[in-house]
Amino acid sequence: VLSQIAGRITTRDITSGFRYDVQPSEQTNFHFFVRGGWGWTWYNVGGVTIDGESDDYTARGGYPVSIFPSRRWWPNTWYTGGGVEYFAPRRSWILSQVGYGLRAEFGTSSHRLGAQNPGDKAIGTAKRSDFSLAAVVGW
Repeated sequence: VLSQIAGRITTRDITSGFRYDVQPSEQTNFHFFVRGGWGWTWYNVGGVTIDGESDDYTARGGYPVSIFPSRRWWPNTWYTGGGVEYFAPRRSWILSQVGYGLRAEFGTSSHRLGAQNPGDKAIGTAKRSDFSLAAVVGW
């Protein structure tokens, strides 16, 4: 028997990590980079329907990092990615102080599902991949 299940998931993330310019050069405005790091993801599931009928199912998972040292300092999400960034030549910066450009990037992240605290047994892993195009500003 096949059923249609629908619902809403709200996620929140805090991430940190490293970026490495693969081809560092002052002669070009293009920068190729790779990145990797860690993070904390937490989420709520609700508004679930099964075959169009409302269900009371709700779930919470993950955890945010704590301000003070605790077991929650251990991340539950890991990510990698890479891309290319174009930054305008310095002579065309706004008021000679603010640079601008474009970034195209591909990334993937992996999150341990079901863990409410570090060390909890996970019920699986959720993987997400994305492609983004962004405007960048710098000085």
